[in-house]
Amino acid sequence: MGKITVNINSIGHFFDGWYSGNYPTNKRGLEYTKIKEILSSISINPDYILDHGCGQGSWVHLLEEIFPIGDITGIDISKNGIDIAKTLYPKYNFLIFDGETAPFPDNSFDLIFSYHVIDVVWDLKKSLSDISRLLRKGGHLLLIIPCGNENSFEEKITLMIDEGKENTPDGYKRYFYSYPSNLRRLKSSEIIDLLSTYDLKIVDQFFSYQFWGAIDWIGRSGRLFINELFDYRRGVNTIAKIKLYLLRVVFVTISYVVELSYLNIFNTIRYSKNIIKILILPLKPISQIFVRILNLFSIIEWHLRKKKKNGSSQYLLFEKQ
Repeated sequence: MGKITVNINSIGHFFDGWYSGNYPTNKRGLEYTKIKEILSSISINPDYILDHGCGQGSWVHLLEEIFPIGDITGIDISKNGIDIAKTLYPKYNFLIFDGETAPFPDNSFDLIFSYHVIDVVWDLKKSLSDISRLLRKGGHLLLIIPCGNENSFEEKITLMIDEGKENTPDGYKRYFYSYPSNLRRLKSSEIIDLLSTYDLKIVDQFFSYQFWGAIDWIGRSGRLFINELFDYRRGVNTIAKIKLYLLRVVFVTISYVVELSYLNIFNTIRYSKNIIKILILPLKPISQIFVRILNLFSIIEWHLRKKKKNGSSQYLLFEKQ
């Protein structure tokens, strides 16, 4: 987390490190449900699909589930990511590219899927122009990126932090806790206006993590991140510092409850030297109920509020004119 430390020459190296670990494959969960719902709503049946910034192919399984006859191609700046994708999905084509210009002719694809990529590309306008070039007329683009719209739970946190929103090299903003590779956090209006200049018209838009989804996500993110997110020492004033401190206490507690819900009872008793962990094991069923309720609230929030723009994640569907 922290300040931008990547440059045009080091982004690939950064993501090589990212994909060398145990990166999630997104086989199930609420994010899977959201994206499946949106992909299923697309009016076309694409023959040629591009996973733009595919990483290790974490969403290829969903693309082939929704579009079983589609020919899927993945591109990414990371060699490690591409190598893993090739191993996981040998029937499809995966290529390394420079992050700006894909090695394909104009009008090559009916659908372009891009998950958390546009926020990390070095030259935003070049990347968007190339996406438009690759997409045929009438084709669709599903763009999923962090959202900088006002009044999300996360955005309200940045307002309590000194320099909670940082200026980016290309004139946008990013949140103070972003990964070093996250070069911008765009508002939905900003990305929609930008893409309109490349003949891409917004068809539908969805948002999530307005409140309960954000609480669920933050609570699962670990205490190191929680301590950074609610750094009360950086509060803009005394009231903000008090609020941030109290929020830190609440979310550290949620983090412990989440951790307890996943503890293996047998292994904890057998191997743990931490007597506190052993003593609180009887509370495991209660913690599991709490986690399920929190997840249920996140699901309900998605169904009831997915059109509310104050989410910290956005799912934007465009059509090429």
